[in-house]
Amino acid sequence: MKRNFKVVMLYIRNSIMAQMEYRINFISSVLFELAYFFVKLTYVFVVVSTEMEIDRFGPYHIVVFIGVYTVITGLFVFISPGIFSFSKKVYSGELDFYLTKPISPLITASFSKCNLGSSLANVGSGIFLTAWGISKLDKIRIQDLGLGLLLICVGLILSYFMFLLPQLLSFWVLKVDKLNSTLWSLWDFNNMPMMIYPNSIRFLGIYLIPVFLITNPAGYSLVGNPQLWLTISMFVVTMALYGVFLVVWKRGIKRYHSSNIS
Repeated sequence: MKRNFKVVMLYIRNSIMAQMEYRINFISSVLFELAYFFVKLTYVFVVVSTEMEIDRFGPYHIVVFIGVYTVITGLFVFISPGIFSFSKKVYSGELDFYLTKPISPLITASFSKCNLGSSLANVGSGIFLTAWGISKLDKIRIQDLGLGLLLICVGLILSYFMFLLPQLLSFWVLKVDKLNSTLWSLWDFNNMPMMIYPNSIRFLGIYLIPVFLITNPAGYSLVGNPQLWLTISMFVVTMALYGVFLVVWKRGIKRYHSSNIS
């Protein structure tokens, strides 16, 4: 594990250095994401100015949920290039390069690229919104803040498995781009707290395609109202998804050969 970590950090460093070679592209990606953030502020303005309430949650509770969503989006955007390019590595045969190394090919291949510019803008914006929302609420317990930070980390792990799992289907099919686009569109359902959706949609978003588990448990905790059932569901679904992930990976890698074309 220590060796894997060192290699991943080396890949990330090289990826950041490559991005910094073209400073204009890096700066433009930051500015683009900041512009998107200012557009998102219009939602926040509407929520605060209208004093919107959802399921006994006031406007600043909702601001915290939006902030958590933005933070996790930024963290995932940082690692997403390596995840979304995994299928290309499979059908092009580039995965061979990772299989020949005495380290985990899955970890190194999925963390081979990163996106620092967009990530910085989103994480910084999300921290600002989250801190601002929390500052407007009643005193939050330290344990709730600690649990919220932990659940943000678990949400990132869950999103890693959820988005990388379809990439493993490239061992059987050549293209999974449409599936990636569908999942990414579902991600935006977390832009607002899940309580705005009907019970049937919430059930599907928790237990079928667990997009709501990525951000909502942390949001509930950071507003001082942790939901035990939702937190337990998050850990159970994450572990179950991890188990499915390992099974698909092991079966897929057994049938893999260079370029994956029969």
